[in-house]
Amino acid sequence: MTHKQLVFVSEYLMYGNATAAYKLAFGIQDDNVAAAGASRLLRNVKIQAYLKQFKDSIMEKAEITLERTIQEIARVAFANIADVLKGKKISDLPEDVQAAISEVTVTESKYGKRRTIKMHSKIQALDMLMKHFGAYKSLKDIIDGLTEEQSEQIFNQLLEKLQSNE
Repeated sequence: MTHKQLVFVSEYLMYGNATAAYKLAFGIQDDNVAAAGASRLLRNVKIQAYLKQFKDSIMEKAEITLERTIQEIARVAFANIADVLKGKKISDLPEDVQAAISEVTVTESKYGKRRTIKMHSKIQALDMLMKHFGAYKSLKDIIDGLTEEQSEQIFNQLLEKLQSNE
C-alpha cells in the first residue's frame, strides 16, 4: 500500500468515516470526489485484506466470537424481570440476569431509597436472534412456498375483499 492509502486506512479505522478519511489522506475538499475515491479504495483487495486482518486481530484480542455474541444477546432476549425483583442487591443476582440490566438508578425520597431498574430491550434482542438464524422470510419467499391451490385461495379472498369495499 502507498503512504496515502495507509493514512486513509488508519483514519478510516479510527473514525469509521471513509469519505472524511479520504479527504484527509489525499487532501481532497469535494465530498463527492472523496466519497467516490473512498468507495474505490474500500474495494481495493489489499485494503480489504488489511482491514480484515485488523478486525480479526481486534476480535481475537477482545475474545469476541459469534458464539459469545449470540449467547449475550440470548441472555437479554430471555431475561425475566421477576428474577431481577428477587434480589436485594444487583451483585446477588445471577450473571445472566445482571447482563439483561441496562441501568440502575437509586433516588432518595421522604420514604427512603427507591431503586429503578431498566432492562435492555427484549424485542431488539429477539429481533437480532431472529435475523441471525434467518427466521424472517421475505414476502417473495412466502409466496414462492405456496402451492397453486393456496395461491388461488388467497387471490380469491383478496378479490372478495376488494369487491365488498366498492
